[in-house]
Amino acid sequence: MTTDMLTTLPLTLATSTDYSAFKLLDYNRELHRGTIERIKITMAEVGFLPIHPIIVSKDYEIIDGQHRFTAAKELGIPFYYMITDGSTDLAKTMIISNTNKRSWTPDDYTHYYAKLNNPYYIGLLDFAKRHEIRTGVAMSFISGHSVNHTRSVTKMFRDGIWCYTMDEMQRAEACFAGVLRITEIANLPFKGSIYKALIKMSATKGFDWEKMIDKVTKYRDLIYVPATTAGGVAMFAKVYNFHETKGRMRFEEV
Repeated sequence: MTTDMLTTLPLTLATSTDYSAFKLLDYNRELHRGTIERIKITMAEVGFLPIHPIIVSKDYEIIDGQHRFTAAKELGIPFYYMITDGSTDLAKTMIISNTNKRSWTPDDYTHYYAKLNNPYYIGLLDFAKRHEIRTGVAMSFISGHSVNHTRSVTKMFRDGIWCYTMDEMQRAEACFAGVLRITEIANLPFKGSIYKALIKMSATKGFDWEKMIDKVTKYRDLIYVPATTAGGVAMFAKVYNFHETKGRMRFEEV
């Protein structure tokens, strides 16, 4: 916990083994079994250290420390906790506190805001589940076709104000289908340097997925696994424009 957190959260230290009195918040990030097991190994040796208490609301809702709480519960040992006075925003405090320890992943943010019924994050989660990809990858497909962002996409995503239009979602669906088709035809792995390159290229005005797929089919000998996104753009641009005498399309590699 940072000094800023201590100065903004009036807290009282206590200890307990009454696990049933404490509640895990549905909209907190999901528990990571690996993290719990690592904490249990340490706790089995030194116990639950009072310098790292869990933070709870006056209703004993766990704002920060759900992994430490779960580890202590599974070991059957006492744990330390601090109760806030309710003067701060519960959800905001939870995110700040968690982020100060283990940075939230796109999965954590997506599940958190989806559980708060944010339709854009629910849509993102659905996109990721249907295509069996991580939410961070799904976000790349959707954000790669968004023209509405004036602030940092990452900051907007973390603040819960990230959004997109239905048209952008439809283009993301078409882009994913195109990427999948190309990786199948050219026997390429589904990796960032490939799908990010194609996402970037498909956002270029005039890009034609049917033409891209046709060119990849005809000139598979020009295809390789690029090391970077810029390298992927250069490779696919060469294939896209191969044998074009006029109307060659220019793609930015950065």
